[in-house]
Amino acid sequence: MPTAKKPTGKFPALTLDPVAPIPAATLAGPHTTRPPAKKPAKPPPIPKPALKKKITPVDPKRLRAALDAVLAAPADDAPRVAYAALLTTSGDARGAFIRAGLAGEVPNAGRWTRPLKALGKSTRWRWNRGFVHELRINGYDAECTPSNLAAVFLNEPIVELAIEGCDPEQLARVLALPGIERVKRLAVSGWDAAEGGAFVGRVIAKAKRLTSVVELRAGISLGDAGIASLCETEALGACVHVAFGAAEASTEAIAALASSPLGQRLETFEWLRENMSDDMTKVIMTMPCLQSFVASTGYVDAHRKLFNARFRDRFIVESEPGKSYLLDGVRGVSYRPPPKR
Repeated sequence: MPTAKKPTGKFPALTLDPVAPIPAATLAGPHTTRPPAKKPAKPPPIPKPALKKKITPVDPKRLRAALDAVLAAPADDAPRVAYAALLTTSGDARGAFIRAGLAGEVPNAGRWTRPLKALGKSTRWRWNRGFVHELRINGYDAECTPSNLAAVFLNEPIVELAIEGCDPEQLARVLALPGIERVKRLAVSGWDAAEGGAFVGRVIAKAKRLTSVVELRAGISLGDAGIASLCETEALGACVHVAFGAAEASTEAIAALASSPLGQRLETFEWLRENMSDDMTKVIMTMPCLQSFVASTGYVDAHRKLFNARFRDRFIVESEPGKSYLLDGVRGVSYRPPPKR
């Protein structure tokens, strides 16, 4: 029977138990140690959505009442501030637009011009303090109907209105619309005697809603009949400024106007593009409240000294180009730059 050999070397022989785990120190190779597993990185936090400004529904009746307060007092800022606050509370961007207008800014108003554009391509307007202040229309535009105009007057405190011609009967319907009573400056142009200038004079004289008009500009061949109608006007009780352009009226007609209630309270009278006779000069001199008189270059030269002595620096001789003076007014008196679209 063979005998077991004795172990040689410095190290004792290892007896391995096939069941026991192999000590890590006895292993060789790249897998001797295992790096610790990395923890998965945390995902970045999801940003919270910005809190939306709380929108509080406002009773439509309350909004309408606030707008009516604006319409009732076009010159006051307080109703506009209150209305803008209600609009902002209800989430309507028009509130910020009105506040910007009150601050003297000129923000983009494109989103609120649809009712204005519906009046036709000739329509022009001017914003002031968040609302439409001046409106210029051409009544011959097919879209410029009384119903479309009523929609604008329902929501905008228009105090200056210029009408560049329309059918005289339609003019009567326009001047009867609710909201016309807020107009302080009315300019009408585009008719001659053959197109019903005298009839237009009668329409204006009988327009009962023209109670706030301070300045009336009529670039119309009114003729004596049209002037006579204005002498018996049912409204125009606040009017103290009248401008006639190429009226084609006689001295007798102007004398009748001067002695009428309207003529007796006139403070400014413009007699434009019409000759000035000696008798007409005397009529104008008799108007008791007249403080300013405007005539046209080339029509009043023979009487300049008399008018200068009577009105001094408030006697103005205009030389406006074309017919712009009819609607825009005369520089130094009541000029308005033309509104834009």
